[in-house]
Order: sequence, then structure tokens, then C-alpha cells
Amino acid sequence: MNFLYPSFLWALAALAIPVIIHLFNFQRPKKVLFTNVRFLKSVKEATNSARQLRQWLILLMRLLFVACVVLAFAQPFLASKNSNVATQGRMAVSAYIDNSYSMQSETQQGQALDAAAARWETLLSAYPQNTQFHLLTNDFDGKSQYFVNADKMHERIAEIKLSNHYRDLASINNRQNSAYEALPSAGTKEIFWFSDFQRSTAGDLSKLEFDSTKQYYIVPVQAPQTANVYIDSVWLETPFVRANENNQLKVRVFNAGDKAISNLPLRLFIDEVQVSTSAINLELQAAATTQFSFTISSEAAHKARISLNDLPVTFDNEYYFVLKGAPRMKVMHIFGESTPYIKAVFANNKLFDTQHFSQNNIRYDAFAQADLVILDGLPSIDAGLADALQKCLRRGQSIALFPSAKANAESYKSLFTNKLASVLLQQATDTARQALQMPDARNPFFEGVFESAAASTGMPQVKPSLAWSGSGVPLLKYKNGNAFLSVWKNGQSKFYLCAAPLDKTNQDFAQHAFFVPVMYRMAILSLRNTEPLAFSFQQPSIELAVDTVLADQVFTLEKDKTKVIPSQRVADKKLLLELPKSEMESGYYDLKINNKTVKTIALNYGKSESRMAYYSSEQLREMFSAHRNVKVFDTVDKQNITDEFRAKNIGQPLWQYAVMLALVFLLGEVLIIRFWK
Repeated sequence: MNFLYPSFLWALAALAIPVIIHLFNFQRPKKVLFTNVRFLKSVKEATNSARQLRQWLILLMRLLFVACVVLAFAQPFLASKNSNVATQGRMAVSAYIDNSYSMQSETQQGQALDAAAARWETLLSAYPQNTQFHLLTNDFDGKSQYFVNADKMHERIAEIKLSNHYRDLASINNRQNSAYEALPSAGTKEIFWFSDFQRSTAGDLSKLEFDSTKQYYIVPVQAPQTANVYIDSVWLETPFVRANENNQLKVRVFNAGDKAISNLPLRLFIDEVQVSTSAINLELQAAATTQFSFTISSEAAHKARISLNDLPVTFDNEYYFVLKGAPRMKVMHIFGESTPYIKAVFANNKLFDTQHFSQNNIRYDAFAQADLVILDGLPSIDAGLADALQKCLRRGQSIALFPSAKANAESYKSLFTNKLASVLLQQATDTARQALQMPDARNPFFEGVFESAAASTGMPQVKPSLAWSGSGVPLLKYKNGNAFLSVWKNGQSKFYLCAAPLDKTNQDFAQHAFFVPVMYRMAILSLRNTEPLAFSFQQPSIELAVDTVLADQVFTLEKDKTKVIPSQRVADKKLLLELPKSEMESGYYDLKINNKTVKTIALNYGKSESRMAYYSSEQLREMFSAHRNVKVFDTVDKQNITDEFRAKNIGQPLWQYAVMLALVFLLGEVLIIRFWK
């Protein structure tokens, strides 16, 4: 027989207490007056004999009661064949507790994270006092690199909180093995995994490599029913928001549960004011989209969020984003043979800030501010203009070239030597008018342009001036398959090349209904410094547009009392941030430099954790059946893992019997005192 806590055996010294009580009679004698003492001696002898036997039995009951109580606290056990080193105290045990947000689900023992932490805490008592323990969570913090004693482990368990980070099991396994490598010496090495084993985050379990020198215990902590609804994505119907105008916002919601949902209410808040509501119907394991209308009063950043009520998993019930009115798009129009079409398209001063220059009167300082430079009917391009346009492309600006009917193809080629190195550009040999094909509505360039496109729709007739072959993405084609309008992309910059001029004598494209949306899409896609409505913690990094920054200046992200200095790098007015995700929660963050707010961004949790699909205990057993050192338990709600673990791996506990014997001896003492007079 062995003891988990042998130091408690020192309490057997308490056996002296009942002995001392019985050796000394602390009761004061009472005088009794008798009228006749003739029979006193014989009565006294008979009484003393009975009292001595009674007192010895009471003393024995008390001694046995105290001894059993002490043994119960020392926790005796019969060691199993697997615990031959346990009694020597040369054990090291590492436990991983999944604290990702999917562990918010409710089990029969409460929240899954609390159930896992409680189970691990009770398992600590199944080991000898000098066992070393290691705790790992998804945070991968500095504390998770060391082994500690049981008292320190209790403190660490109390500090576990839900985290917006998740890890695949391969990373967990590598981290635990690394912790063992740093341990000077250990006999038996055991590893526990407490997790819901979510399919979307666990990784490829078939590729897990288990160390044969360690014993693995896998404990699924899963809710009996899976139910969760989350906001998958939010986007604008148009690529930009206009202040004081009606804007449309679309929201995609996914039902990850096993039941259909009807009339789930969604609410849109802007600057913490509810501005719109909507209801949505969701089939099980399916997505649906709804739409909100909203208006903002200015071009400043507005904090917005979509909210829904869904229990018990609540971390993904809010989706945060920032709405900012788009500035006017800056268009620079350089023309040779003047045509009215470009001026007419970009005449809306609310949308566009347009500057028009003739080829002989160009302000070269205006190039740096333009989002889109349109070259309209230039017979040729001189070296100075070509150099300025090449700088535009390097800065991420876009250029659209509509040639002249008398285009000098050689001068055009010298303009974009690097851009069109693999393109054969020449003057068109077939100058007869040709019809265009219907555009491909699936092309991202035409996204949101066409509600429907019939095959019978009349297409413009065009007389080409240029022809090319090679790289580039065709946006519009002739019916013979040759390109009419193509785009080349290089980073953020785009170069659009059209085969025909815009004058009426050569084509009717500029008068066709397609012309305006095509030009608008060019301008919209040319906007620089555009950023998404929101970012996700699961993105490896985020990129933000900033102004010129000095070398010694540092950006911070601040939310309420949280202040974070992320890893950062600035290049070409772009700020690249790597977020310390374990320290942050979803919401709005102000990007500051020298305590001055540069912009506001929104961060949301990743969606992988929101999909409630798990590996069951049976599936885990089947996948790990080839590994003899891997034991898979049922969920924590279906069996007492602590008792089973003690019986099979530590030994058969006997403290329950010690408690029962203590109660028996206490009852024996009571019966002797009560009925033996």
C-alpha cells in the first residue's frame, strides 16, 4: 500500500490525545451520603470491573477513528502495474487546455472551458506531491514554457481565460515536446489534451506524430448539441460610401447549427445608434444574405456593427466595421484631339475631381495627386510625358489610354517598355468597323454593372487603330476574338489600353450604354488607399495607408484602456502591422502616433471557430488506433475520468474505505456510551 500524501501520517501523533484523556480523570468526584455502608465494598469491586472494560472499548474506538481519519487524508492506494514509478515521484505531466472561443459551448457541467479546467484540477490530486506539471493554452505565453508544482498549477488554472487565438494539434504537440526537452529529468511523461477537437481548427490529425516515450490522454470536451449562428461577412453594394446619400449594406449570415431558424433579427448600429433592422431565415448548415439601407452625415469614419442574439456561443454575435465616406475620385484628363465624352462622363463634381489638360499645356505637378490618368487621342507621346506616366505606375496610380486615329504605335511602345515588354503592339491593319462581343458578367471588372445581359443586346461598332497580342486581361473583345479593351496589373497600379479612339467617326462605343459604367469602373478601381471595412485577427498582417512617417515614430493601437504596440514596418506610405492577437479582443481600435489618432479600424474574430463541427470520441479512437500510447476518453460528462485514471494508471484508491471505517468506529463509540450503562 502506498500513500499519495504520506506527510499526513505525522498526524497519527494525535492518537495521544484520547490516551491522555483516558489516563486522567478530569471529572470532579461527588460526595454521596449513605445511611448503611455494609455492602459498599462488594458493589465497588463489581462496578470497577465493568467500567474498566467499557472505558477500554471507548478508548479503542476513538483511537481507531483518529487513525482512519489520518489515513483518509494521506490517501492510501494500491499501486497498479503502470504506476511503479509514481511512488518515487519521478513524473512529469503536461496538459493542453483549449481556450479558444468555441469552448464557450455549454456542456452538462457548464461552459466547456470551465469543465476542462475543473477536470484537470481534480486530476492533479491523483499524482504524488513532487510531480511536475505543465499547462499549455492557445496563448503560447511565457508561462507555458516551464513545469511547476501542484500549488503553482492551481494558480495557473485560475488564470485561464477565453482567447481569440486557436492552434492546430500539431503545433500543440510540438510545443509540449519542446517543454519536455527543457526539463532536466523525468521518469514517466504524460500528455493530456482537453479540447472540443473542432474540425476546422484541429488540423490534419492523420499526420500527427506521437512520441512513443510519452503516454497521451485525449479528453473531448463537447456540448451535447451544436448550435451557433454567426455573421460571416459584410460588404457594400457599391465600392464606396457617399455621405448624405442612401447606401446599401449586405450581410451574409451562416447557421452552423443542426436546426433551421426563422425570423432571426439583425440590427445595424452606426455610432452606437440603431439605424436599421432586418429579419432572416436560415436553413441548417446554410448561409443567407440580407440587406440594410443607411445614410451617414459626413465623410469622417463612423463606427458601425451588425448585432444578433444567439446563445450560448456569443463571441461572434457582433461584427464590427468602419464606414467612411469616399473622397472624390481624382481624374486627370490629357487630350490631343479633343472629344466631349470624357468630360461628360466625369462632370459630376460630387463624385469626381477632374482636371483637363491639352497635350501642349500639361501641369506635371498634378500627376502625383491623380488616381486615374486618361490619355485621350494623343497622336504620339514624348519622352517627358512617358517618364511622368511611368512614375505614376510606380506609385500605384492607374492609366487609361485611348489612342488617336493617327496613333504612332512606336511612341506608345516606348511609354510602357517595362509594362508591355511581352506585348506585340502595332497599328491595326484591318481598319473596318467590327462589332464587339457581349462582356463576361463574371469578370470582376464588371461586378455590379449588369443586372441581366441578353444575347440580343446591341453592341457598339468600332474601327480599330491599334492591335496587340500577348499578356493582359481582355475586358472587351471583338467578335473575331481580338482584344478591344485590356488591362495589365502591377501591384495596385493598372494600365488600360483601348484599340480605338473615342471620336465619333471611328466608333460608337462612346455613345453606347456600356461606356459610362466602364469608365466609372476604371475610376473606382483606381482609387488608392482604399481599405476594407474590417480586418480579421486571423489575417497574418494588415496593411494601412499612412502619410510620411519619421524613422523614430511608433504607431500604437488603443481601445478603451488597452494599448498595444504591434510589430510594424512602413514602406511607400504603407504601414504593415502584425497583431499580438492574444492581447486583443474584437472591436474598434484607434491607430495613433504621438497620441494623435490617424485612423480608426475594426477587428473581428476569425470564422473558423464559429463552425460547430467536432471529431467524436469514436472517430478519434479510430484515427489513433494504431498508436498504443494514446488513450481516448469519452467526454467529461459521461464518466469520471479522475477515478478511472487513478485506478488504471496510479492505483486503486483506498481513502473511501478509511472514511467509512472512521464512521463505523465513531458509531461504535456512540452506541457504547448510549447503551452500556
